[in-house]
Amino acid sequence: MRITRMSLVIFLTFLLCYLPVTVSKIKDPFVKYPGLHILGYILCYFSACVNPIIYVIMSKQYRQAYKTVLFCRRPRLFSDSSMQSKESKSRDGVMGSRTYMSQVSNDSVSGGTAMEELPDVFPDPKDNRK
Repeated sequence: MRITRMSLVIFLTFLLCYLPVTVSKIKDPFVKYPGLHILGYILCYFSACVNPIIYVIMSKQYRQAYKTVLFCRRPRLFSDSSMQSKESKSRDGVMGSRTYMSQVSNDSVSGGTAMEELPDVFPDPKDNRK
């Protein structure tokens, strides 16, 4: 529902920003009222500026990403509790679903190597094991 609402807000913003320039080009093709055309183009540029603001206001993930970038923080891939539960499942023999990048980032922090723990998805073509 949040994504639908955000998409609707972005669509309406796009419509409000691009409608004046479209109408001014259709109704005033010979530029009798240049102020109307200038206002339309200003609104077109404003559309490009307002989209990131809409994303930040309406999405918690975008707010977190902007804070990470603006304050030069290291991005958090997982919360501590989710990582501990995945590591405990991994130790018990039940492997949780982890992506390669999360595995690499976790191993670089802990000092291990990611290649030792990952399965061989693309075997070496020179190795003719059947």
